[in-house]
Amino acid sequence: MRRELGRIEGVRTKFTATIARLGTKSNFKGGASETVLFTDVRNEAGELMTAHVWFTIGKQLATVVHHVGKRVAFEARVKGYTKGYKGRGLELLKPRKEDFKLSNPTNVVLVK
Repeated sequence: MRRELGRIEGVRTKFTATIARLGTKSNFKGGASETVLFTDVRNEAGELMTAHVWFTIGKQLATVVHHVGKRVAFEARVKGYTKGYKGRGLELLKPRKEDFKLSNPTNVVLVK
């Protein structure tokens, strides 16, 4: 489903999504970062772009993330990334894949 995002790679676009839940991720060095899961991510035309996307909570997202279950509107850039294990020896078991993500969310507001 993220092929839809691949068509607009590098473009900053407006999206809407539902705040599903909060979480954490461990950092390479140091403690954990807070994260938020957005589901049902749609573009301005209402077309489903991806089923879900995770963001690290920063200043832009901190104002709305505690409204779990609510819809938000935001702008984000579509970027490509390599998905999968990047170490040695196990790449034959689970090969890496190219995928797309949303990055740098800005202008985040609750949808009424």
